[in-house]
Amino acid sequence: MKKYLLKIAACAFIIGTLASCEEDKVFQDVNNGQALAGFNADSGNLKAFDPNEFTTPSEIIIEVGVTTKSNQDRAIQVVVNEELSTALPSQYTIDMSSLVIPAGEYVAKVKITANYDALPETESTTLVLDLVSVEGMDLLDSDRSRFIAELFRVCPRDIPTTYTGFVTGSVGAGTEEFTVTFTAGAEVATYSTPNLWGNFVSGATGSNQYDGQYPYDATLVINCDNTVDVTGNVDYATGGTGTFDPNTNEFQLYLGQGLFTQQFTADVYLMPVQ
Repeated sequence: MKKYLLKIAACAFIIGTLASCEEDKVFQDVNNGQALAGFNADSGNLKAFDPNEFTTPSEIIIEVGVTTKSNQDRAIQVVVNEELSTALPSQYTIDMSSLVIPAGEYVAKVKITANYDALPETESTTLVLDLVSVEGMDLLDSDRSRFIAELFRVCPRDIPTTYTGFVTGSVGAGTEEFTVTFTAGAEVATYSTPNLWGNFVSGATGSNQYDGQYPYDATLVINCDNTVDVTGNVDYATGGTGTFDPNTNEFQLYLGQGLFTQQFTADVYLMPVQ
C-alpha cells in the first residue's frame, strides 16, 4: 500500500503543477490593448440566511473582468437565461446599480441577493446568467460568458462537539471505536475534524502498523434536508455523503478514499458522547 500511496502523491503533484498553469481570471493585459471581457468564474453558491436569525447577508458578488482600463464607467449587460434557470424571479434580486465597471477599474462586482422566504426549504434552485455585452469590449469566449449560481437556504445547526465513531461497513469492520471531535466553522452548519474514521486503515488492512497514520481530515456541511456533504482536506480523503438525524444528533457517513486500489466507501456511524 505504501508504494501505491507514493504513486498517488506523485500524480497529485504532477496534476497540481499542470493545473497551476491555468487561471480562471481574465488577465489584465494593458500593454497590447486587447479589449476583452468575461466572468472571472463560472459558478458559485448563493446562500440564503433566515433574516430573523442571522445578520449575514444573503448575497453573492459575481465579478466581470476586463483587460483594459478606461477613464469612463462602462456598462455591462447581463441577462437571465430563463430556459436553463430553475430559480423564480421572486427568489432573487439583481442589483442593477452594480452592472458597471467603474472608471479606472478592471472589475465589475455584480451583486445578487436571495429571498430566503421564497426559496424551497430543502432544495436548491439554479440561476443561469449570460453576459451579453460590456461597453467598448469584446467577450473573451463562450466559457467566460455564462455564470451558474445555486440558490439554497442555510439552516442553523448546534451539534455536540464530541462523538464516538464506529465503522459499520464490511470493509474496515475490524476498526476499533474511536473519538471524533468537531470544530464549528465560520459558515453555518459547517464543522471540521482532524480525523473522521479513526484507525480505519489499520482495520481495513488488518495491520496495526498503520495506527495513527492516514487520518481522514475533513469538513462536514449539514444541509437543510439533513443530508451531509463531506469534503476531504487531504488528497486521499476524496469526500463523501451522509445523513444527519436532528432528533438524536447522530450521523451515518459514506467516505470516499484514494488510498486503496479497490474502490469502496468507508461507512462510519457517529454517536454523541453522553
